[in-house]
Amino acid sequence: MDLLYDIAIGLTTGLLGYGTSEGKRRLLERRALRHLRAFWLGGAGRFKFVYPIYHGEYGAKFPKNMARIEDIAACQIILEEIQAIGATVILASDDEPDDNEADLILICSPRGNRKSLHVATHYQLPFLYKVFTDKPSEIEREGIRYQSGPIQPGPKTDFALLVRLTDTARRRKIFCLWGLRGAGTLGAAQFLNTPRNLARIHKEVGNQD
Repeated sequence: MDLLYDIAIGLTTGLLGYGTSEGKRRLLERRALRHLRAFWLGGAGRFKFVYPIYHGEYGAKFPKNMARIEDIAACQIILEEIQAIGATVILASDDEPDDNEADLILICSPRGNRKSLHVATHYQLPFLYKVFTDKPSEIEREGIRYQSGPIQPGPKTDFALLVRLTDTARRRKIFCLWGLRGAGTLGAAQFLNTPRNLARIHKEVGNQD
């Protein structure tokens, strides 16, 4: 009898523990989705990923299904987030015309992405993204210059910009994931893949740019 009682108590405790952990997991998932919706929604409601078409040494375009690995990884991370909130996503290269009916997610900086270059030159932004022909790009904000480390084996140092701005004329949002190098672009996507970071953004700026 004592054995059956011990087993019954053990099972009850185990089930209560499972219920608590499962409830906590679902609560965290709901919070994560709430932060995702707060960050991504508020514009057109459908999204267009814009990735750069790269050119080879003699100016020839790479095939449209080719991109840098960091850009592909960043797209995949953000795609999963967008799908989690049930939004529609389309994919387009930076040389395709803008349909003006979708929120833009610009993968890669003005150095590689033509649409990013358009945003950097035609919108009022609180920073400068400087593109040079003879050295790596840099970011300047409030007199501080941010530069990536040299290309070498081992850990890489890079900086990135994560931008959300409102295009009031077209009633849409524009999201920019711009690294000085590919590592920064991927880092911006990984930053957005952390619910704690999304909560911090929402706390600091709400749904503002």
